[in-house]
Amino acid sequence: DPSISRKDIYVISKAGFSTVEIEDFRTECKIALQRIGLDYFDLYLLHVPVATPKHVTKAERRSGKKIELIEGVLKTRWSALEALVDEGLVRAIGVSNFEPNEIEEVLSFCRIPPTVNECEAHPYFSNDNLIKFCKENKIHFLAYGPLGSRSLRP
Repeated sequence: DPSISRKDIYVISKAGFSTVEIEDFRTECKIALQRIGLDYFDLYLLHVPVATPKHVTKAERRSGKKIELIEGVLKTRWSALEALVDEGLVRAIGVSNFEPNEIEEVLSFCRIPPTVNECEAHPYFSNDNLIKFCKENKIHFLAYGPLGSRSLRP
């Protein structure tokens, strides 16, 4: 709709599970932006604190099959997000599905702190401790599943 200005919408995206290096983040981000016809994301999230090998598919991740994770890449991945901010591809960066200890790790080395932590929260799973932690650290808490997860409904 041409009557809607870009400044009137807020667009969020997430980095892939297997994205580790800055060049991969840059390429993935640019492709996603091109796909939706935008110049930048308002918020770009790091989906989880670990990475999966590139050959692992979405179907494999959801199958319940044990997947070997790539540990120890959080600092590299976060630095890549900071570079996307520096390059103007994203305006703000955050995390998704991070627990307090994982956020503390990011805060220990980051140049640009996370502005958001997107996690599950709803009447059947209030996640109060995480919400409190985020508030104390000036990180906005963004709930997914605010009406309840299918697996937790009575």
